[in-house]
Order: sequence, then C-alpha cells, then structure tokens
Amino acid sequence: MQIKNTDKKYGLVTKFFHWSIMLLFLFQFVSIVYFRYLEDNGGDFTWTVMNWHKTSGLLILILGTFRYIWRLTTPLPNWPKNFGSWDTKVSHFAEWGLYASIFFMTLTGLFIELNGGYYINFFGIFHLDAVSPYIHGGNASYEESIVAARKAAGNLTIHDVLVALHVIGAYAVIVFLTVHLTHVFRHQVMLKDKLLNRMLKGDDDVSAE
Repeated sequence: MQIKNTDKKYGLVTKFFHWSIMLLFLFQFVSIVYFRYLEDNGGDFTWTVMNWHKTSGLLILILGTFRYIWRLTTPLPNWPKNFGSWDTKVSHFAEWGLYASIFFMTLTGLFIELNGGYYINFFGIFHLDAVSPYIHGGNASYEESIVAARKAAGNLTIHDVLVALHVIGAYAVIVFLTVHLTHVFRHQVMLKDKLLNRMLKGDDDVSAE
C-alpha cells in the first residue's frame, strides 16, 4: 500500500491521521455526553469516563500535531477535475477550520484540567499534572501532599473561562465538520463522482488534474 500521497491518491499515513482523529473526536462527543449522564445519575464509573475523555483529548493533540507536520511536508493529491473554485474554497475552509479546532479544543481541554488543579493520564505512560514539574512518568500520584498541591493550584476564574471556550470550540467543530460532510455528501451521493473513495480506498475514480 502507498505510504505517501500521490497525484491521485491519499497515502496510508494521511488516511490513518484522518480516520483515527475523526473516530477520536466522535468518542469525545459520546464520552462527554455519557459523563454528563453519569453526573446526574451517580456512580463510581463517572470519573473513569472523564479520564478516558482526557486521555483521548491528549492523544488527539499528539496525533493532530503529527498530522499537521505531515500536511505541511507532504503534497496532497491534485484537485479532482470536476472541482470548481467554489469546491476548492469550501475544502480549504473546512480543512483549516478543522485543524484550528483540533488544537483549540485539545489545548483548552488541557488547560481546563491544569488550571482546575487536576491531571491528564496518558495510558499510564506519563501524565500532565497541575503541580511542578507538570510532566511526570507513569500514573498520577494520590498522595495527600500531591492532592493538596493540585487543589491549591486550581484557579476557578480561569477554569470557568476555559470551559466556556472549550464549549465554543465544540460548536466550531460541529460547524466545520458539517461543512466538510455536506461537501463530501454532495459529491459522493448527488454528483456520484466517488470522491470519498480517494480517502477510503485510494481509487482513481475521481480523476486528478
């Protein structure tokens, strides 16, 4: 399988970043809705779901950073022949809007936790913490002195502002994703030009210029 993009096809690396980040964003929306449900109904599982949400957000930030570097250093396939100027503008609008959303959402989420006096665990490999030196190997500590230090590090005013920005960012993701999906739907279903195959299978159904 082709690793890099060609003039007509998306390569394996681009596909991996595209679909993995999309699935992780879907998980984020589902997990936060489920977390809110558990908050209202109680249960020990509530904070486990939130920890999954935080870990997934950090993973999106890491993958998004590598994806952005790959985007800047690897040429994309040529535009399909049936793309007009409107199509290219919509594609750029959705693409760069989603890139901005990836970083805006993950960074505000990260700082929500750190300014709230919490931590973000990354699969037990390392964690970001509200207490110095902020990046620690392994799982988070629950020693009384550490818990007290985290609590003291919390800034509720900044925390509330960041939560508001995070929510705004979520609506931005929905807007940009809707534009992207509507554009793909128009080509795939209405124009029947098999545009989606370039990202699914790498077919040459949509000829490039």
